[in-house]
Amino acid sequence: MSMDMDKATMTIFAVLALLLIPSIASAGGMIGTASIRAPAVLVGNNTGSLTTITLSVFSGGNGTVRILGPSDVGLSTNQSAQIAARYASAYLNRNFSSYNFNYSMLNTSGSVNGPSGGAAMTMLAISALSGKPLPRNFTMTGTISPNGSIGPVGGVYDKTAAAKAAGLSFILVPAVPSDSIYDELYFLAQDLFKIPIVQVTNISDAYQFTFGLSSPSMHETNFTFAAPLNLSAVPNAEFKCSNNCNTAPFEALINATIAMSGSEISRIRQPTFSNAEKPLSASVSQLPALVQKGYLYPAGDIAFLDYLHAFYFNNYVTSTSQGLAKLQNISGFCGSINIPNLTSSNYEYVLTGEIRQQWADYTLNATISGYNSTVETSDDVLYAMRLAASAYAWCKASEMLYNASAGSGYAVVPSPRLSSIADARLARAAAYGNNMYYTAAQEAMSVDNYPLAILQADYAYAISNASDTNMTTAQLLNVSASISHNATFGLWATQFSNEEVLYASQAMAAANSSAALGDAQSAYTSALLARQFNTDMMLIAGNLTPGSAVQQIMPNSTSNTPLSATDMETAVIGLGIAIILFSIILYLLIKIVSRPEAKPKATARKAVLQPKKAGARKRGKR
Repeated sequence: MSMDMDKATMTIFAVLALLLIPSIASAGGMIGTASIRAPAVLVGNNTGSLTTITLSVFSGGNGTVRILGPSDVGLSTNQSAQIAARYASAYLNRNFSSYNFNYSMLNTSGSVNGPSGGAAMTMLAISALSGKPLPRNFTMTGTISPNGSIGPVGGVYDKTAAAKAAGLSFILVPAVPSDSIYDELYFLAQDLFKIPIVQVTNISDAYQFTFGLSSPSMHETNFTFAAPLNLSAVPNAEFKCSNNCNTAPFEALINATIAMSGSEISRIRQPTFSNAEKPLSASVSQLPALVQKGYLYPAGDIAFLDYLHAFYFNNYVTSTSQGLAKLQNISGFCGSINIPNLTSSNYEYVLTGEIRQQWADYTLNATISGYNSTVETSDDVLYAMRLAASAYAWCKASEMLYNASAGSGYAVVPSPRLSSIADARLARAAAYGNNMYYTAAQEAMSVDNYPLAILQADYAYAISNASDTNMTTAQLLNVSASISHNATFGLWATQFSNEEVLYASQAMAAANSSAALGDAQSAYTSALLARQFNTDMMLIAGNLTPGSAVQQIMPNSTSNTPLSATDMETAVIGLGIAIILFSIILYLLIKIVSRPEAKPKATARKAVLQPKKAGARKRGKR
């Protein structure tokens, strides 16, 4: 519910409404009345306010529902009042057509619009019809549907602030998906204002808290940042990388991500957000043990998510102008990150960095482009800040991947032959609808970045396919193990394969069926990514052709990995040049030592030549 403040007009219409009630009511008497301080948001300045809604119910009516004040009431508000009165009558097994319902909104403005007062209007009707008085220590917000379900609304942050300022004990709000962005927003507001935010799905839920049948403090919002791992159930990582497998930079990258996450978590304001800091600290503290077991990427992935949440709590703002400035600053940071040249050794690091940078660009562009036209409440700003946190975390990951990618290898460029593979991957992903990954794949394809298009389309396919599955936990685990079994080509396929093992172990050790299913779905997603990255990284590696420059070898960047076809080709070319130079030097040396006065040196020449030839043959084999 939104409104424009004009207290003088408000008071006049409130008095007129009360005077008119007897004449508007039917010949029957008033059988009950109720009032509630319902929250609203002043549109344009992100300020919450409480407006008193009063309902009087009269017997001997004909099912008439009126809103007597203020002067200007929006259509959606009138519709909400109609639904509220009808549902409350049915809820109490009363004949709606036997009553008249007169709502009035006191302490409000001359204009009210929006359906978010529907749930409160329904509780008013239940109270007035049943004679049970509503407590004055709470408020509620949410739309109402004909079946009694309570729907989503905006401005929960601002409405919670108003409830806290009025000294109320708790606020009822529409339930949102567990662990969603909106769930985290509720959690932040609850921690900040120190007032229970209780999520309800329907009027029956709300009735329990409204009339004291359930304790609000026992059902406040409890956001799950990261479910703790059962480390005792985690086996050592099973899969070993089979190609381009220098894991030293990758392990350094993961450890740096864990350290970055721990540092951000330590900055969370205490004691304001202690309910956020404690679970995040517990989550990141278990990650070194996971690294020791060989699960590098899963540990980094969890650290990344912990960092994202910590960044959100450390950098949230509710001012519209401050929010836009933060978005623009993050966009500037992401745009300043330079993509390294692609080489025969770093292509996995570079491509996976590009993937994340592209996700960040997509998120920031979509958020900034509609920011000024969509932001009306603090909820809208906080939603944008949560997206900004995701984008910033992705860009930090990209920066770290690019830094880790500097190493040995010759510059390469993707072959045009990858175009047809990219087309096929895009066609497959298109079947699952448009999303961030598919859009990113299309954008990469438009600039002929075929490897990036292939991998983005793989994400679109794997994540969409996993979310659409109806398999049971046992089926998911069986399928996941089978499809990731041989996915070991390169770092990322191997890491996804090991991640499948990790989540499968958690599913089998889960305390309940719901948790087991969630872990099994995660295992399935990881397995799909393992299979796709195994196949497509192999295709990409086989279609990288030599470029025009050589990247310098970094110190301590060594690998025992067998040479790829490209590396072998460049090595043979280098060997040929070395042999030619050596032959020229040898020819000159022979000319010198073959002079008559230098015959005794022939024995020495043989001693020099034989080791050189042996060395050349050995080098050629390698």
